[in-house]
Amino acid sequence: DVTECRALGRQVVEFAEGDERPLLERVDMEQRLRRAIAGRELVCLFQPTVATGTGHVVGAEVLVRLRGDDGSLIPPGSFLPLAADLGLMGDITLQVLEQACRAAAAWIAAGHDIRVAFNVPPTWLSDASAAIIEAEIEGHGVPWSHMTVEVTEEGTLSAGPAALQALEHMRARGIHVAIDDFGTGYAGLDSFRSLPADIVKIDMTFVSDMLRTPEDRELVRSMIDLIHRFGKKSVAEGVESMEQFQVLGELGCEVVQGYLVGRPMPFDEFPAGGRLGQSRAQG
Repeated sequence: DVTECRALGRQVVEFAEGDERPLLERVDMEQRLRRAIAGRELVCLFQPTVATGTGHVVGAEVLVRLRGDDGSLIPPGSFLPLAADLGLMGDITLQVLEQACRAAAAWIAAGHDIRVAFNVPPTWLSDASAAIIEAEIEGHGVPWSHMTVEVTEEGTLSAGPAALQALEHMRARGIHVAIDDFGTGYAGLDSFRSLPADIVKIDMTFVSDMLRTPEDRELVRSMIDLIHRFGKKSVAEGVESMEQFQVLGELGCEVVQGYLVGRPMPFDEFPAGGRLGQSRAQG
């Protein structure tokens, strides 16, 4: 890392000797990110979700990527923390929202009943941003019930009353709210009960361990039971095997998501109207 810098005059900066690559990589990523936002070039992929009862594809989560110089797709973990530092999460969210609404409208026009979920940073949520989300959905002619706002458990609990009020407002409209990464935010029962959500997504870490021991399986069962007791629907993330899929169905989990069902894929490859076994993307 750069160990020391000293301003010389108003515009010249001198760096001490050291490895400057992290700084240069950050600058390069910032420039790439700003260009993609300005040019509306962010890439959105769609990962299917499947109902355990029927095996039918019932939904899609929109996942954002950044395209590299070589055409490869840069994962969100490599640029979203920087985007948050730069105050760009709102701009990214709006572009993802637009593509989510376009996809939902296209599937509805084709006769497919696909619920589309998109991620929203809780710190961005307010009455004003909720109004923007609602206007975008309405402008595309998409029924409220076909759209789901996803927020993380931990982020929602720490975001404050403005975010909770915005989520409640959207729920009153009929937009679904999903709590992502459930089990990682350490919410107390009282906090969990008060979360304004219709859907709770069980984090993949619990799903991946579920078949190791009877205790791990019982933990997932307890989570599903808790979700249902509070009147919410359950989704399991990170499902990679048929055994996991079958056990989750036996435990009462309604919907699953993961590589067994399909990897994130372009819109034109999405298996709308498909079933488990027909929905896996290549690669």
